[in-house]
Amino acid sequence: MADEEAATPTLDAADMALVAELGARRQVGVGDYLYREGDVAYDFFVLVSAEVDIVVAVDGGERTIIRHGPGRFLGELNMLSGLRVFVSAKVVTAGEVLVVSRERLRQLMATKPRLGDTILAAFVARRGLLLTEAAPSIRVIGSQFSPECLHIREFPGPDACTPRVAGCRP
Repeated sequence: MADEEAATPTLDAADMALVAELGARRQVGVGDYLYREGDVAYDFFVLVSAEVDIVVAVDGGERTIIRHGPGRFLGELNMLSGLRVFVSAKVVTAGEVLVVSRERLRQLMATKPRLGDTILAAFVARRGLLLTEAAPSIRVIGSQFSPECLHIREFPGPDACTPRVAGCRP
């Protein structure tokens, strides 16, 4: 699938070296979470030797969307837009990662357009895959007292559309 290929590029040695100039190396262990669903912000991670599952919470457990290995990077459009994180990143094979702050990622994307285009294209493709693959398990994250969140939570899905519901077209 073309979208999956765009969502999972592997960085070459030259790209890894560029990222290493702006980031810090860190060891991670099995079971560590690099970020969790609902986090306000998170760093950009490039996997040197670790493997990470991208998971969503489903019925009290976790469902793996994709596994990333060495040379791959983690992140999605919300890293650039400032939205809360939709998924969690769980280490499944211990190893090393490069950690780059959001600000340094923006600097990298602005000064290295080819690499920046690769990252942005992957972020866009990942958002598309997330909407199609994980749509049944995406949750509204917000206050139970927020009228806006309540409205979204109670919004009928496409199966609930009948001629009696205002604005629905059968």
